[in-house]
This record gives sequence, C-alpha cells and structure tokens, in this order.
Amino acid sequence: MQKTGESTFARWMTILKETPGSVLWLLGANEGVNQRLRTLAEKAGVAPERLIFAPKAANAHHLARIALADLFLDTFPYGAHSTAADALTMGLPVLTFAGKSFAARFCHSIAIAAGTPGLVSSNPDDYVAKAIGFARDRKSLAAVREHLKTHREKSVLRDIPALARRIEELFWQMQGEAERGETPVPDLRNLDVYYEIGAELVQQHIEYADNATYRQRYLDRLKALHDFAPIAFDNRLWTAEAAAAK
Repeated sequence: MQKTGESTFARWMTILKETPGSVLWLLGANEGVNQRLRTLAEKAGVAPERLIFAPKAANAHHLARIALADLFLDTFPYGAHSTAADALTMGLPVLTFAGKSFAARFCHSIAIAAGTPGLVSSNPDDYVAKAIGFARDRKSLAAVREHLKTHREKSVLRDIPALARRIEELFWQMQGEAERGETPVPDLRNLDVYYEIGAELVQQHIEYADNATYRQRYLDRLKALHDFAPIAFDNRLWTAEAAAAK
C-alpha cells in the first residue's frame, strides 16, 4: 500500500473509468487506509465498491489467488520487485514502465526477463493506454498469458542453469580481457557527486522523465554545485562543453 502514490492511484482511476465492469484488486491495509482510497475513488468518479481489498495470505495461497487476476498494474516510481516475479511465474501479465532509479526499473527488467517486452510501456500515458487496450481486446491479453505459460521455464527469469552458464561465460571474458590488457577503465571522477545528485532525484519521487530531461536535471545540479565549489571536469556528463552550455 505504501507504494501507491497519488499519481499511480489517479492513473488507475482513469483506467477503471475507461473499462466498465473492471475492478481494482488490492492488498488491503487497515480499514482507515482502505476507506480513504474508497473516498478518493469516489471523488475520481469511480464507484468505491470497484475497489476490492484482499487480506494477507500464506504464500502458497497468495500465489494461487493472483493467478486469477487479469492484469497486474505496477506502481511508480517505486515498482514491484519479487511481487512482479511471482505474478509472472503464475502467468499473470505485469504492465509497467521504466523509471530511472533501481526501484523504478526493477519491474521493467523482470518483465523483459520473462520474455514479455510488450508489457513494458514507454511512459505513463502509454501505460494507461495499454491497460485500457488489454481490457478492450481480451484476445491480445490471452496471447500474453499463453506465452507466459508455455515459455515460463525457458525464460531468462526462470532458466537458472542458463543464467549460471552465462555468468561463467562473462567470468571467462573478464579474465581474458585482463590477460590481454583490455580491462575497461571507467572514469570514476566525480562519482560521489553523481551519487549525491542521483539520491536527491530519487527522493523527489519523480514519476517519469525521459532521458533528455533526466540528464538535464543532473547538469543543472552539477552547474549549481560547480558555482558553489568548482568541480573538475570528467569524460562523462560533466565536461567543459556541458558547463558552458546555456
């Protein structure tokens, strides 16, 4: 429940209004929280009884019941993690979009690993449109579910032996590069500054930003810090050209 922010809930209400007969199935909190969401739904023009609150359950029962849902709607900017993996394992399609932080990208990675890139939306508006589209075209959703069912054990998400082999290949690759003197040397100058800015952006709970906007936020903050105390230029984002740009 703590992942359900204002913008996430508002988009869910948009989806419900465009899909008559649908319900939003949530893991319940205490009755005060549940009632507050019912009130918010009603204010958004959605009948409060369309919010269904389920109590916590033992894991086996939880896995069995989520398989009965039609579509899993991810939260943002803090998305699903193991919950998404559980859903995909049970054949429940998970609709998401990628943010910029680890917490905002994990679900996107899981959906890709499960072999369902079509469930990754390009932005929040696309997320809403795809959810509505699946509700109106049930055959397309059934096709995703069938793919999850037939390819589950072959996917990157579930094929652990293949994952182990791939990791072994990467270890051999790393050793070979080291022996040939080809080990990549990243530019780690200003790493602490980049980390500080990234942490600040995460704390702002930004719902979504495209790459250009996100990079510009970094540059604006770098310029502000540079004006206070000069930051040495590097070969990554903070270059002399970037600092001089208006």
